[in-house]
Amino acid sequence: LETEDNGHGPDFTQLVALEDNVLAVPQGNAVLFFGTDGKRQFTVETPFPVSELCGTGAHSLAVVLKRDGQSWLSLVDTSARTVTVPADLPADAHSFCRGADENTLFCLRRSEIFTLDVQTCTLQKLVSLYSLGVKPSPLGAFTMEPGGELLLLTNTWNPEQEAVETRIITATPPEQNAAAAPDDGAPHEASQTVLTLGFLNMSDRLKELIIAFNRSQDEIRIEALDYGNLAE
Repeated sequence: LETEDNGHGPDFTQLVALEDNVLAVPQGNAVLFFGTDGKRQFTVETPFPVSELCGTGAHSLAVVLKRDGQSWLSLVDTSARTVTVPADLPADAHSFCRGADENTLFCLRRSEIFTLDVQTCTLQKLVSLYSLGVKPSPLGAFTMEPGGELLLLTNTWNPEQEAVETRIITATPPEQNAAAAPDDGAPHEASQTVLTLGFLNMSDRLKELIIAFNRSQDEIRIEALDYGNLAE
């Protein structure tokens, strides 16, 4: 693929194949679009660094942006080569994949899978991983088949073979309550322990470590309290 060296190369682990033989790859504050011949066709710039990509339609792409512990969602129209104004997302939502239609995505948040309305950025719980017999920590990725079945990829360390053991689990989520309220941002695991971390002028690096820790497991959650803001 034709790329430019501007200090950080394209993230090919996030490559997304769209229709019309177009490939999308994030690079910093932009999404690069290539033809199957490897030549770059065009670039769409974004206001914040691109974290994840997910195709939503023949000519549309959902772009997850992250910076300083915050997350946003933008939509890219590949025909018009435009990007929408970013809408706020929960910072701990991740692992986005294509939903049932162009207006829906699936994502992970703590130990649960949610549906995300890309037009309103509202989340609604779909299923708990624990109810499927899967722990959040070894989950590598997931997707949903057209028939409604979930395919879950887990990576577990096998001490006997001294290697990572990868399994693909197929599960069917239970029927959901159509009147379920959108997610309010509160923890959903009653057994979850919440630790409060007080700080003054917390660094960006520490914010990243807290977010990574909260995503890595579901038993303990760290919440930050800025005493500097309280003193003002």
